[in-house]
Amino acid sequence: MSLTTLRYRDERDRAYGLAGMALGLIINDGEQFLDAIDLDAPGGNMLLLSPAYYFPLTPSTAPRAILDTLTGRYTATVGTVIGGILSRCYVNDGEEITPDCLRLLHNAILDEGRASCQLEEEEINAIFNKQFNYMRRVFRSPSVNNVVSDLATTLRRQRRLPLRDLLDLLAPLGVQ
Repeated sequence: MSLTTLRYRDERDRAYGLAGMALGLIINDGEQFLDAIDLDAPGGNMLLLSPAYYFPLTPSTAPRAILDTLTGRYTATVGTVIGGILSRCYVNDGEEITPDCLRLLHNAILDEGRASCQLEEEEINAIFNKQFNYMRRVFRSPSVNNVVSDLATTLRRQRRLPLRDLLDLLAPLGVQ
């Protein structure tokens, strides 16, 4: 991807990014938090998540459980973001991610890990590297590319897809 920012270039690019984000969240066991995807959602909130994603704990939850939950959600979010970028690169553009784009992505994930979970850089790097390597394998697969392309095309036509429709479109990958 030859972008100097992580911003979407056009609607097609946004549709591929959103398709990749949805797949990234679902394969990171975040399906229960996803209500729908909406290409026209205001403010870039195209991934419509359930309230349980944002408010998962009660005041009586143990501190360790809170940290584990937040770290788990952060890990799923990292996979989601990486999935969106790699879908745009590999599936939409047919190119490898550039070093500049990878640096921008890594820096954004570092900032979020520090802010949302107060993780140390080594912890963030471990999560990033594991998710990046996994998502790279996923999005380099020709069968994944075909399904993601179909999903992006359907999203551009329908504009909004509820979770059930997403799962139906991802079913050829064994996602249910």
